[in-house]
Amino acid sequence: MNQFYPIALGPLWSILFFLMLLNLGLSSMFGTLEGVLTPILDSGVWKFRKEFLVVTLCVVSFLTGLIFTQRSGNYWLDIFNDYSGTVPLLLIGFIELIAVIWIYGFNRLSDDLLYMTGSRPNMYWKVTWLFLSPLSMAIIFAATIYREISGFPATYQSWDHVKGRLGEQEPYPWYAMMACYLLVLLPLICIPIVAVKRIFVPYDGEVIQPIAGARWNPFRKSEPKKSDIASSGVDGIVNPAVTEL
Repeated sequence: MNQFYPIALGPLWSILFFLMLLNLGLSSMFGTLEGVLTPILDSGVWKFRKEFLVVTLCVVSFLTGLIFTQRSGNYWLDIFNDYSGTVPLLLIGFIELIAVIWIYGFNRLSDDLLYMTGSRPNMYWKVTWLFLSPLSMAIIFAATIYREISGFPATYQSWDHVKGRLGEQEPYPWYAMMACYLLVLLPLICIPIVAVKRIFVPYDGEVIQPIAGARWNPFRKSEPKKSDIASSGVDGIVNPAVTEL
């Protein structure tokens, strides 16, 4: 039976569908690009204008994307899909959760949220952040590692160009395995590097000092009164909770 049949305003729906895909891709790239731009600019390692950094990242991303247009592009797509968004994202998310909730502390985070929104997280968020989320992520991470170890060496679905159909499962060549390891290690290597730097290299950045007597909070609609900060003699607003740090 023919699965394709004319529908009313078919060209219009085709145009709308591909415009949707175009906007989806652009919105994803905006978020991804800002996720790279922000830490580079905030770290101060880039000494030139932001526009030059944007162009550099776009050109590098474009050249990297050319890999997927080759005859072996589908195999590279599988490698990136399997190794760049599994173990690194899980481990980074788990470390962020532990750092914020257990090292920085749930009580301090609650004070910050009270300062910003006017209310503290309820019991649901406390149980979720402290116990359920770390436990769930640890189980998923352990299952992912077990799957990778049990499936070693990694294989890919080959294509039989003679018969025009899928072939047998073949092991990745050594250079493809090196690419897999790099995709896993590159997003994670910054964590121990920055940790070692923070331990052994003194912090030379600006430390924000709390303002005595400041009673303004971000969730209040009105601007701070001069009397709120007059005693400090400094123009600025700082969370009073930081005095406990």
